Amino acid sequence: MHCPEDPPGNHPVGAGFAVPAALALGKRPRGPAPGYRAAMSLLPAVRQVVGSLVLAALAAAVAGGVWSAATGEGFRVRFALSLMVVAGLLALAGGTLVPRMATAELHAFLGRGPGNEEPGDQGEALTPLGVFLFVALPLFAAGLVAYGSG
Repeated sequence: MHCPEDPPGNHPVGAGFAVPAALALGKRPRGPAPGYRAAMSLLPAVRQVVGSLVLAALAAAVAGGVWSAATGEGFRVRFALSLMVVAGLLALAGGTLVPRMATAELHAFLGRGPGNEEPGDQGEALTPLGVFLFVALPLFAAGLVAYGSG
């Protein structure tokens, strides 16, 4: 039975729910589902955040280990201070230091300044603000917690 409120191409199913005619006939709509595209555009940014956090934590652990081995004192405080220093460097560089260094010679050769390219131009998915909010601040907070615990 067809409801008068439904557009002519829809068929009623169950308790007042309508299904588009293409789905009722077994045809699949073209393209990905609406939420799929948004999730896939977020995935590179999440990968960049996780990778940056892991690399920064490893760099801080190495620096803290070398520092504690050289001074013969505890590792936790040295690691916490190293985390905060790495977070500060990331906050100042904005996450664009490596892509800028990689293209500095090309920009100089072409007579252009390095400028700020849009995310994705150099393979990164986050803006400098995203690097600050999602990488530098959590590293600094982890450093503060590690420094204050114990």
